[in-house]
Amino acid sequence: MTYLAIPIQTSDIETSAISMQQAIDAGAELLELRLDYLDNTAPENVSAIVQSAKKFNVPLIATCRPEWEGGQSTATDLQRIEILKTAVAAGADYVDIELITQEKENIDFSPAKTIVSNHDFEKCPDDLAERVNRIKSTHHDIIKIAYLARHINDSFAALDIMHNNPGAIAMAMGPDGVITRMLAKKLNSLLTFARLDNGTAPGQPTIAEMKNIFRWDKLQPSTKTFGLIGNPVDHSKGPITHNNSFNKLNFDGLYLRFLIQGSQNEFFAFMDNIKQRPYLDIKGFSITLPHKQNALEYVNHVDGQLDPVVKKMGAINTIIFDNTGKPTGYNTDCSGALSAIYETMNIAKSDLANMPVAIIGAGGVSRALVAGLTDAAADITIYNRTLAKAEELAATFNCKSASISEINKLKARLVINCTSIGMEPDYLSSPVPADVLRPDMIVFDTVYTPEMTQLLKDAQAAGAAIVKGTKMFQHQAADQRNLFTKQ
Repeated sequence: MTYLAIPIQTSDIETSAISMQQAIDAGAELLELRLDYLDNTAPENVSAIVQSAKKFNVPLIATCRPEWEGGQSTATDLQRIEILKTAVAAGADYVDIELITQEKENIDFSPAKTIVSNHDFEKCPDDLAERVNRIKSTHHDIIKIAYLARHINDSFAALDIMHNNPGAIAMAMGPDGVITRMLAKKLNSLLTFARLDNGTAPGQPTIAEMKNIFRWDKLQPSTKTFGLIGNPVDHSKGPITHNNSFNKLNFDGLYLRFLIQGSQNEFFAFMDNIKQRPYLDIKGFSITLPHKQNALEYVNHVDGQLDPVVKKMGAINTIIFDNTGKPTGYNTDCSGALSAIYETMNIAKSDLANMPVAIIGAGGVSRALVAGLTDAAADITIYNRTLAKAEELAATFNCKSASISEINKLKARLVINCTSIGMEPDYLSSPVPADVLRPDMIVFDTVYTPEMTQLLKDAQAAGAAIVKGTKMFQHQAADQRNLFTKQ
């Protein structure tokens, strides 16, 4: 069993009892008692904390972390060992002791099981394999490794440790390593940590998110993995939408966020890493900014397949892997966007014929929209900050182009923002000056967080009709769901 664990980091017995109750009420399956946070670690206080926790009938870990390993304790090694032995005598099920101390003392904490841990708060260490072997050479029951991930590809070392060492705990800390926490149950780790509140703990989800969004109670080794690749991804409602769909369909899947911050090289390295690890059961991705072009180039690079409509669009937002790991690229942006327009405005495809349309941006979303609107015979002008990119896209689809500096001359009936301008946290920005918007316009923003962007607020104030990005998201996500689940 993999436990959903909550650390109890309080200074006295009374506040510890309150935190424990809150953790259990939230669904904690294991409590880590951080004894190094106690103001008074006298034996009677340590025993009282453990006995207070025992009444909840969940496993308990006793930890007294020294300052030099990221903890609060200033006690000597021998003093901390005595504190941990007191906790074991009071009923703690596990003891977490740092590798350096255990190498010196090699304590057997029976009947409690011993977790031997090692932390690096600056990076993924080059000698990670050596550190694991050092833990194995001590008296231990459980391996625990934690380090700071500087990019998502740092996460794979931790995933490999869990896969190759049943029960091992391995975490890549920080937002770039969050997938190591989410996949711990699939990989049969002893536990993964969550937090109670929404405070600042980069990369550590709340227990409510784990249980209510990320399907914790239904995860198992057979669970198939899906997710969103992009930067940023924290804003995405994809995990809510897709994991809810998996629940309704009783589909054994998990949808995560995959933050890939860097360039095409980092994207390609990530895709190569998952290809080398079939044990992760990664079956598909949604792709968002800025990686849609990278995704298309990767599929071509590995001789994958492209859905016929993608060849015309030249952009993908979905990758599906077959049983051999071969990728196929799809695009649900176009159908999702057009469905959003038709539904919100109560119009048909034929109504778009000869309609003056302004597309803002020349990236992957723009390309998909231009392809669909060209097919509907709309009169399209592409506006972009880099005019050369707009000209290149316009040439592909035989439409017009202009610099974003000419947006003040806008004469379009349908205006579509396909950039990330206005997306949280930059929610006060808009790609179109408010005084350019007119009552006879339809204004569509493909950004959906926030739901009412500044562009849409300005359009509404001008009397224009608006189409929210949430509508596009819902339609394209439904198409992706069908690809993910085959249902």
